[in-house]
Amino acid sequence: MLEKLENTYLSILRFVVIAVSGCLLIAFIFLAIGSLGAFKSAPSENKKPPQLTEQVIIKGVLAKNVSEQPAAAASDQEDTKEDPNKVQYDRAATVIGNFVSKYTTTGETVGKQAVVNIVKGKAEAQNEPEYVAAYAKTFADSMEKGLANPQVIEAVKSSSTLDVVNRAMSVFTTAFMENVRVERLAIEKKENQYSKDKVAATTSLYMAGGAFAAFLLIVFLSIFIKIERNLRKLEIIKA
Repeated sequence: MLEKLENTYLSILRFVVIAVSGCLLIAFIFLAIGSLGAFKSAPSENKKPPQLTEQVIIKGVLAKNVSEQPAAAASDQEDTKEDPNKVQYDRAATVIGNFVSKYTTTGETVGKQAVVNIVKGKAEAQNEPEYVAAYAKTFADSMEKGLANPQVIEAVKSSSTLDVVNRAMSVFTTAFMENVRVERLAIEKKENQYSKDKVAATTSLYMAGGAFAAFLLIVFLSIFIKIERNLRKLEIIKA
């Protein structure tokens, strides 16, 4: 009677061991899949500098009650340091100089190098090379087309050429910096999400390792139970 009870317990234990090991194996598979994120590389920044058009300048110049930030005074001294964006600064300064000299009604003039230094200062305020280059190029493109717009030229009559130029520069810089801010927030959001996913994936990896270790332990236990049952059968046969 006692032997039968022991054999029954061994059978039940064997069934429980098999069931638990199966659950652990399934858990290991799912956790292992969830841990794949731990091996993903960090997202690249993939900066996409703003590609503004002359419409920003046109709308800004024609808009009423625009908060204008006059350009800071700059010297006419030329910066002898090599600058990859010098061509764009010169182009913007030439466009502005031509606009002022052609449409001024009060004899206003601007020094080309002073304008170059102002534009360069605003571009380099973007700090990162990609954004500096993007500002230089898009500003030159936008001013070239924007200051040739008939409505912008007409706006000179109610103010002055320098007022129009300052307003155009102000609205463009504000729009550019807002676009950069949004882009940087998007990059930061991706990096934060990557960090969270990395932590979750690493935790899943540890749990998968624990589940697999428990699975192996129970498999060995199942083997020992099977050996015990077989030994009992041999003892019964001998008896």
